Amino acid sequence: NPLLLTCDTDGSTLTWTNCHDCHDSNNATRFNMMIQNCRYLCDTTLREFTFCFNDGDTQTCNDLGIGQQAQLNASMLSIREGSMCSHIAYNGLNHQSITCPRECPMECHVSGMPDCSENYNAPSSIFWTYLFFRLAAIFFMSSSFTMLEAVVLATVKQHKGQYGKQRILATLGQSIIPLLSGGLITAFSSGS
Repeated sequence: NPLLLTCDTDGSTLTWTNCHDCHDSNNATRFNMMIQNCRYLCDTTLREFTFCFNDGDTQTCNDLGIGQQAQLNASMLSIREGSMCSHIAYNGLNHQSITCPRECPMECHVSGMPDCSENYNAPSSIFWTYLFFRLAAIFFMSSSFTMLEAVVLATVKQHKGQYGKQRILATLGQSIIPLLSGGLITAFSSGS
């Protein structure tokens, strides 16, 4: 999924060719961005590219030759407009924007972004893993409840007790204990 940096006097954008949900989850992710293979989008004799980093009142410009690469430590802010995904990149000094002051807009390939394909498939594998363990737990719990009922009946018969009282107390326990546990977890959790 190639990422392109387009840049002109108005600013710059990072744009994906395909838009996936994982791009939103990478919002504010820090990465080392490698800018390379730059080209002008109009006919020109210029042999170098100029990137300017704007901090409001201050502007710092760097020249990059045709075959050179530039590395930028950046964060990205995710923007989604319809089927188009793009990001705004800025380096560790919190530049407000990147502009290219030449009269001709330019386009560069960008590498170093977190791989989207691994993150995009992760929710599916988590779901199937959870489903497998949940079904296994339900299967074993249902058979254990059946065996527990047999033990309760044998114990009630042996001690000449009342089965109805055992069942009502079990039902009350199953309804009260989760409420108490939830309250204790909420009360003693860190960060709440």
